Amino acid sequence: MQDYRRDFKDHCLTCKNYDIYSKGDSTHRGFRCKHYQRCMAFDESCRGNYEFDGARGNQIIEEAVDFRVRKGYDPKPDSSYWYVTSTVCKIMGFGENHPYMRAFEKFEKEYMRENPRGVDFATVYDKAGIFISYLLLNDYASGKVDFIKSLISTNMIPELDKFTLCVNKEEYDDALDIYYNLMNRICVMYGFDMVSLEMTYPDLQSIANSRMRLLQTIDKNQ
Repeated sequence: MQDYRRDFKDHCLTCKNYDIYSKGDSTHRGFRCKHYQRCMAFDESCRGNYEFDGARGNQIIEEAVDFRVRKGYDPKPDSSYWYVTSTVCKIMGFGENHPYMRAFEKFEKEYMRENPRGVDFATVYDKAGIFISYLLLNDYASGKVDFIKSLISTNMIPELDKFTLCVNKEEYDDALDIYYNLMNRICVMYGFDMVSLEMTYPDLQSIANSRMRLLQTIDKNQ
């Protein structure tokens, strides 16, 4: 038997926050993290929120891993997880390989998972980001096409250009400030506070499912 407690020390699979017991909440990405309220890969890690689960034995972990592998396990992040960025690219028809997408992928891997400021931002983004994305997509699909495209062109693209430039220069703190301020402006426009937004896991799941249906609708119509 693999020694999961040793091989995955400091990673999700041995963390108390990683809910390997609620198998119904898991996805191809892995099991749900109680802290970030989203599914994460077995070998992901975060600074400041990891807590080793001493009561989680190797057999329990192996059974959870076997279950997820049988059901399908692909830890590669879905680009649609980059909520706001992927929404902008989808609506504007930019494509999966657009510089905005590549920049956010780099930002997420090298900063949001490692830097303390990035980790704190990820906690906010995992709630507010998916909600903003849903609101933009819902308005777009409801017929407000010109309004949303104008909003994106006028208010979002100039900031995403700055964000992308900072990420490419590895000026991650500046990139975070730009992205945070951009999100905050959109939140204000929709009438809610980004930081104080409260959502339960079922709420997030419901919004995520609605968001994915909207994305599929847009794909069919483009």
